[in-house]
Amino acid sequence: MGDIVGHQTRATRLSTPQPAEPWLRQLGTRLLAGECDGAHGKFALIHYVRWVDASKGGPKAEIVMRWHADDASGAELAVQYPPGPVQVLHRYWHPGDLIQLGTGDPLAHTDYLWWEIDPAYAGTTQPDEVLERLADLGTWYSPQIGGRRAALAVLAATNGLTFYDRATDRAGRRGVGITATTAHGAVRYLLILQPTTGEVLAYEMTQRTASTRKTLVYILFLSHSRAERRYWEPAHPSDGAPPLRQYLHPSLKRRWIDQPVQPCITQPSMAAGAGGPAQVPFYPYGGRF
Repeated sequence: MGDIVGHQTRATRLSTPQPAEPWLRQLGTRLLAGECDGAHGKFALIHYVRWVDASKGGPKAEIVMRWHADDASGAELAVQYPPGPVQVLHRYWHPGDLIQLGTGDPLAHTDYLWWEIDPAYAGTTQPDEVLERLADLGTWYSPQIGGRRAALAVLAATNGLTFYDRATDRAGRRGVGITATTAHGAVRYLLILQPTTGEVLAYEMTQRTASTRKTLVYILFLSHSRAERRYWEPAHPSDGAPPLRQYLHPSLKRRWIDQPVQPCITQPSMAAGAGGPAQVPFYPYGGRF
């Protein structure tokens, strides 16, 4: 699995820069439904990979599957690389434990989203902060078409963004790029969007060096969907759920994730350099880790 997390160091290559606002407003008027827009369930289900600059300490990469509900509850499975003593981390939040995220969906309306990004309505939020906040929201929420339209409206109203009509994420998916820069262009923030549905594919933060751009943070969103239950909860209540306490602590056991199959979930390979494609170690439906 080291190939998944070890070979990605260079920044995303982008095409010719263009003004972002016209494209964002145009996409907002012709936005198409995504494959997961028909998914349903209590929990937003997000599957992503996050790379961080190893020089900052902590894990170099983390592969995460996260469940999050409007009552501020949720759960998470995570695999970190380089691997530590625990193979799979299990995290669980009771209702209200995630109250810092609020209740409800901030992407449900443009006004709610603006409040989430700029609570004081001071108009001082910088374009890089907007991109960073939208990426962070993407790790907790699964926006459907209305939520993506709200995000596009916020982006279109944000000055200082640049559009690129070609950008490819680390899963090999072709998209478009929206960027902001700070420190006279030394630090670049990038969102890669699917060009017809507006779904976020990836987020990247890079820093210019003497010869290239160094990736500081990269988030690859593998899927945004919904689920009715979390990984330990049975498909049928009569099956009985195991005691919750055994899921509150890290475990070395291998477990099945057995969720109802939904057609929007895919299992993309991530480019692994010369060694060929490498698969993610666990999947939202019917996968083993």
